[in-house]
Amino acid sequence: MLELLQNQNMHRILIALIGFSMFFVSCGIQSSSELRGSTKPLTYVIKEELVDPVRKSSLKLTFGQKTNGSADCSAAIIGPNHIISAAHCFPDGKLVANVFAKPDPNETLRLPNAHMTRHQGFSYQTGANDLAVGILQGPLPFNLEEVRILESNHISLDRGLIYGAFGTLDNGPTNLDGDLKIFPNEIFSIAPDNLTFMDKGQGSTTCKGDSGGPVYAEDLQRPGEIGLVGIISKGTGTECRGQGININATEYKVWIACTFAQLGYPLLALNHYVENGACGNRYF
Repeated sequence: MLELLQNQNMHRILIALIGFSMFFVSCGIQSSSELRGSTKPLTYVIKEELVDPVRKSSLKLTFGQKTNGSADCSAAIIGPNHIISAAHCFPDGKLVANVFAKPDPNETLRLPNAHMTRHQGFSYQTGANDLAVGILQGPLPFNLEEVRILESNHISLDRGLIYGAFGTLDNGPTNLDGDLKIFPNEIFSIAPDNLTFMDKGQGSTTCKGDSGGPVYAEDLQRPGEIGLVGIISKGTGTECRGQGININATEYKVWIACTFAQLGYPLLALNHYVENGACGNRYF
């Protein structure tokens, strides 16, 4: 009898454990093996010659009547009239942004407004496809630069990253001057579907106003030049503490190319995807 009760109890425990594990799977919580990332400390140092191109291709966004001070979101220049940011920055009815740049710490430029288009698959609940592209309603000033989106082989564990964002400072509540923050990081982990990656977290990537900011890396094929690998989506902590979760822009080239083409502003650097008939794939 005692042995029967013990067997029944073990059976109940087994059923409970199976149910518990199914709960985690159904809620989209990754297993510990999927969450495992790099164990190496951050050692990447930004080369001095890469700072200037970061300054010239990073943007501050504000909304409504707000035309100065701290950022609402950040963005990157990827074409002569083309910018990229995060979809969650643009809720329904707020798809026009005021755009600013600081190619020099003592210089603030007001750019033409941008009309934004969010990824059709973006979800506020899950954060999936947190990407938006925009068209500047006028030309870029001569002292700003567009940046190329790099190939997917630039995404790997411990890869050195350069962030350019206009959000609040990690040692205080505001960034009233709206200055650009430039800081190093490295890739901690990559999602199984390769659409997002997490950094090692140095505090600065999770601040208010950083969303949509560009994540750069040095171009493996062109040493001394930077390219875009990601867009800041959200952080895992609060008060500018925690790791940043970034959209892997290298995996969205088809969607970016096809969206700009559909808007009537083809992005020449990526337009071969359109010409090759790739606009019917899962990103568009």
